[in-house]
Amino acid sequence: WSPGIVLQPIVSPLFVRQYSKYNDPAVLNNLFQFYNKFKAFFAFPVIFGIWLLADKFELIFYQNKFEAAIFALKILVPSVMLQAFTMPIRNIFNVFEKNELSLYCNIVIVYRICASFILIKHFGILGAAYAYGTSMLLYFFIHLVLVKRIITIGYPMKSFLKILANSLVMALLVMVLKCFMGNSLAWLLIVIISGALIYMFASYINKPFQK
Repeated sequence: WSPGIVLQPIVSPLFVRQYSKYNDPAVLNNLFQFYNKFKAFFAFPVIFGIWLLADKFELIFYQNKFEAAIFALKILVPSVMLQAFTMPIRNIFNVFEKNELSLYCNIVIVYRICASFILIKHFGILGAAYAYGTSMLLYFFIHLVLVKRIITIGYPMKSFLKILANSLVMALLVMVLKCFMGNSLAWLLIVIISGALIYMFASYINKPFQK
């Protein structure tokens, strides 16, 4: 039920329709860049928010019973987000009827199993997070190499930097408000809402989308 999964039945046919309509790789690349900007617009602030507030959330709801898992969560969050950024690449595979390439990428599972056996033995739950995180990085890299054999694509780095800057503005506000939070659920909600509002305001001033 994550937004990416819910949107996929809508987005995937959109990629096919746009390419079928214009038969132009540039149009497909523009849609690819827009979809990645759309994902980054939500993913970047979520990563910063979880990094900054995971400990307070755990304290308020679980009274430090799962304190040892906080750092592992911080490792897993960007890893999951990285996996989400493979979805636009898989949509391009779908356009060119190259879905078998995604299956080839699943060879990463072999690495993940081996890495898990080794790292969990030495680092426990952090080892599991490291194994998953590095496997997602490898998974994304293989997708990127394979898609560039089909079509020339690019990432909207300028927009990514703007989104990152806006997320950092939000993060600074959250860090300041976090000092007053204590273990109050009300304060946690205030900080989350304030962070979201300042992020939207910063994005309005420093627009990552041209149109």
